[in-house]
Amino acid sequence: MASQVQIANLALNIIGADPILAFTDDNERARAINLIYTDTRDAELRAHPWNFAIKRQALTKSTETPAFEFDNKYKLPSDHLRTLEFNYREDDYQQEGEYILTDADSAKLRYVARITNPVLFDPLFVQAFAARLAINLAEPVAADTEKVNNAFARYDRAIADARAVDAMENPVPAWEVDTYLEARWGFQDRFRNIEDPD
Repeated sequence: MASQVQIANLALNIIGADPILAFTDDNERARAINLIYTDTRDAELRAHPWNFAIKRQALTKSTETPAFEFDNKYKLPSDHLRTLEFNYREDDYQQEGEYILTDADSAKLRYVARITNPVLFDPLFVQAFAARLAINLAEPVAADTEKVNNAFARYDRAIADARAVDAMENPVPAWEVDTYLEARWGFQDRFRNIEDPD
């Protein structure tokens, strides 16, 4: 289980910089990490529907109503980073600012949440997040183009591995059969059987 400092030090190690003891250290490395840690974390969480960061919540209807087009609006959760699914995809909606606008009389949201406790991070996400931090740290801390390129290469490998494993944990979605394609391919199968009975 990683801590914020451990993740920061993984990033610093990638670019060959000395570790820190705390985010409050009085040095250039700690100051650089403080500037980018939160925004980089949120960007990486938002960029992919990580299983560890997915939440579900019933939303409370606002007392205000939209000016036009929709009848109701619902406040998004305070830790919301990305909407994945609204009302089981049965109702139309529009996300605007901190609200979801819809005609639906109830609102159930599946979303990517802002997870701040690194103990909850998937281990492969930790590696990808640290590599992304390394990219952002390489220029101000290491000032070395080669180290920037190495950080990018490390990130590309780490994010690909993390997303691939994350996706494997979910079932393959069932696809609806297209009746046109079913009829087309079914006809061809029957035609082949006539041509080649074996």
